[in-house]
Amino acid sequence: MVVPNLENHSLKDSPLLLSIIVPIFNVEQYLEQCLHSIYSINSIDYEVILVNDGSPDNSHLIIDKFAKVHPNNTLVINRVNGGLSAARNSGLDVANGRYVAFIDSDDFIDPDLFTKHIKLTNEMDVDVGCGNGYVYSETQDKGRPLTFSEKIFFKRKTLDGIEYLERSFKNETFNNVTVWDKIYKRSYLEFHQFRFQEGLLHEDVPFTLKLLLSRPKVAYFDNHFYFYRVRAGSIINSWSEKNIESWNIILEIIFSELNQLDRKSKVLYDYVAYQIWVLYKKSGKYDENLVKKVLRKPLSIKKRLRLLYLLFVKQGS
Repeated sequence: MVVPNLENHSLKDSPLLLSIIVPIFNVEQYLEQCLHSIYSINSIDYEVILVNDGSPDNSHLIIDKFAKVHPNNTLVINRVNGGLSAARNSGLDVANGRYVAFIDSDDFIDPDLFTKHIKLTNEMDVDVGCGNGYVYSETQDKGRPLTFSEKIFFKRKTLDGIEYLERSFKNETFNNVTVWDKIYKRSYLEFHQFRFQEGLLHEDVPFTLKLLLSRPKVAYFDNHFYFYRVRAGSIINSWSEKNIESWNIILEIIFSELNQLDRKSKVLYDYVAYQIWVLYKKSGKYDENLVKKVLRKPLSIKKRLRLLYLLFVKQGS
């Protein structure tokens, strides 16, 4: 895969350092805490893009409240409900910042650590700046760290995206397909036309894997700025036929991306296979012995992935 020269696509002259995209749907209970943490950011120029994805609750009242208090750096988009991917894409379409961040409206951030993270990412001029966060619940202010990327960057300041994936697997660091712990150079997203695929659950996975396989310049800064709220009934904690359907589509996307690489990596295959195994294991529709048998087969990457995929499709149907 040829990596294009992005020198002429830089947004260094953009007056805004950061665009923060916040998709909003049925979160009135948590939205105020989320937005208060975002608007507490200072010492950098940023815009907040609030995407009301047809929320039927009173979220619009909270959106209006913050937009009136912060009119100079707030953009409100009201749209018919289309799901998280569509809402994020709507935000990307109008973003003006040099970098872009995605914050879910039921989560919140530490504004000081987040600001530090943005500044470090900008100073190093990388395409993706990875950070960290905590699982959060009402009964536990700070839980375990959500990612362990510091192990991946041991004695290295930057990695390209494929190196990042390979080191992730070798260091048993698998939770790095999320978008909330990263910020992205907007010129890189625009040049490669990266968008979230609409109509899918677990939309972070194909977006992040496709991005990393394009070999962006990635750095990690050990800032635990994000608080990921655990809620009963959330998509990540529940499984349905829609989950299985989405994962079948995601696997096809992964196969297509891996087949376009100019080199085949067993580590990447193992990484993807592990992700598939873990996520399908949550559905309860798999046979562990069959999975292990497939993983041991001395086949090509493409054939082994295909066999694993067919196994899950068969058992998930």
